Amino acid sequence: MSRDPAKKGLPLSDRAIKRMIQDISEVAKVKFSCHWLRHSHASRAVEHKNVFEVQNQLGHSKTDTTKAYVRAKKDAGTGTVLPRF
Repeated sequence: MSRDPAKKGLPLSDRAIKRMIQDISEVAKVKFSCHWLRHSHASRAVEHKNVFEVQNQLGHSKTDTTKAYVRAKKDAGTGTVLPRF
């Protein structure tokens, strides 16, 4: 939903979502992006779902693409980790 009252109830554009994520990142003083969030989601989702379900969620046509998004557990501690919600 748009933050602009004149556009209340209308969906946000991709650009607006990216800008909001960037703003949140700056305010929180934690560096992350839409792309990082997508990788993070994929990595955590495969802990509880099979790769085909995650592939469907991400809209990938090939399993190899989804596997590339999933970060190996050995790399889990090398970056910023957001709390689970």
